[in-house]
Amino acid sequence: MDHAQLHHYHICWSDRATLDWERFRTHEDAAARAKQLAHPSESYTIEEYDRTCPRCRDAMNLKSKHSTYKGTSA
Repeated sequence: MDHAQLHHYHICWSDRATLDWERFRTHEDAAARAKQLAHPSESYTIEEYDRTCPRCRDAMNLKSKHSTYKGTSA
């Protein structure tokens, strides 16, 4: 796996404990989107992550749980 596939960026809003769900390939893409979304008094940082990203890991775990669930029939 190359660097581009491993590394990605998330917006971390100053007033939220979790990372924004959206994943960006470049710092510049994340910064541009954050500027579009930010309220006038809202601040943020752009954070770089790799395959150990907690936000992406949680999303994959949730997706995995949903895809392996099999409902029961009556």
